[in-house]
Amino acid sequence: MNTRKDRYAVRISESSYIEMQEQALRDGAKQGIAIALVALEKAFGWRKVRLERVYSVVDDLLHLPQILGHDVTADDAITYLRKTYGIDVDQLDVQVDVRERSKQ
Repeated sequence: MNTRKDRYAVRISESSYIEMQEQALRDGAKQGIAIALVALEKAFGWRKVRLERVYSVVDDLLHLPQILGHDVTADDAITYLRKTYGIDVDQLDVQVDVRERSKQ
């Protein structure tokens, strides 16, 4: 009875699964940074020099091993923006459609 179900199962190792998760997180972070830079360009007319400055600061922050005694995470940035400025990025209406991407 279960043979048909098992025949279509895709098995991956735990290390491959962790690698895939990490790559997805990296991709999401890069996409978020790209959206933020485009937003700065569209909202404020920023061009190459200013955008490169912001990019450089983001790159520096991502490479800092620790701030305040622990590794910096995206959750830390979200919490910082929420507490400091009342900006809740969790409220963004992010649209995703994996099916459309896979057709390309």
